[in-house]
Amino acid sequence: MIKVGISHNLPDVENLVRRLVKHPDVEIMWMYNFDRTFPVYEKYPGLLGEFDMKYTDKPDLDAIDLLIGYPSCQGIKERSGMKSIFCTSHMNCCGVVDHPVEIGLPEFNRKALVRGALSAYLPDETTYMGALALMPLAKNLLLTGDISASVLLTNDEDSPHGMAAWGKHAGDFMTCDLCEKVLKPLQISFNSTLNILPFTVEGDVSMGTFIIDTKMNAPDIIKLYHDFYDDHRHVVILPENYPEARAAHVEGTNKSVIGIKTDGGRLFVSVAFDGRMKTGAGNIIHIMNLLFGLDERTGL
Repeated sequence: MIKVGISHNLPDVENLVRRLVKHPDVEIMWMYNFDRTFPVYEKYPGLLGEFDMKYTDKPDLDAIDLLIGYPSCQGIKERSGMKSIFCTSHMNCCGVVDHPVEIGLPEFNRKALVRGALSAYLPDETTYMGALALMPLAKNLLLTGDISASVLLTNDEDSPHGMAAWGKHAGDFMTCDLCEKVLKPLQISFNSTLNILPFTVEGDVSMGTFIIDTKMNAPDIIKLYHDFYDDHRHVVILPENYPEARAAHVEGTNKSVIGIKTDGGRLFVSVAFDGRMKTGAGNIIHIMNLLFGLDERTGL
């Protein structure tokens, strides 16, 4: 069993706890609140009758194999051999761990997560969306011109990646990991200009369309995407001429849907996923499964 400790209030805690309780290989050992103890269901009433644990103000790191959440200066530091999933990339530079922290994007670095990684962090919605849309093109050296995109992101104030938290600078801030850690390694040289216009929406589903100049036809591009995502079980490529990716395909799941069409020498790649799952419970469980050598769909 994977013994889990949860630190501080994560995005979509209720969904995460409910899924971890039902996960066949997980036992939640404690949930940490640094200032006081009280039943978790008092903060998340939906867990009443399902999860009766109280928050602790004295987390026992020796009791867990995996830490999920926001490590901080309130006494939570790494323990040798303990694995961790951070809910913000800022943990990379705050001295909490002394080893590399991988970007938690399994479609990009599943091998690293499976082969000995100790820590990962959740990427933001724009990074995840842009990576899914552009990685197959980058791998085939097809990102040679400017890229434009319009994205609709969940306006979740409780999320560390919520657009409301970053204001007008969100687009530039969020694309840093996408360009530097994902696209450049795949294409070696990535000199394109990536212009993302972000909007916020109420609801859980994030959607976006990326536009790139191309001389290829849609069937050949769809084949590239099928080849790239062939063994990634949480990605679905829509058939040619199918309506673009939309909310109805993904809400409440850890699935990402990608639609592709060409028109007048331009390629339109649409992506949709449940933003709360991809920056919360769904991706946390996906990463956890990989870190501990389980089938990536376990518990999802």
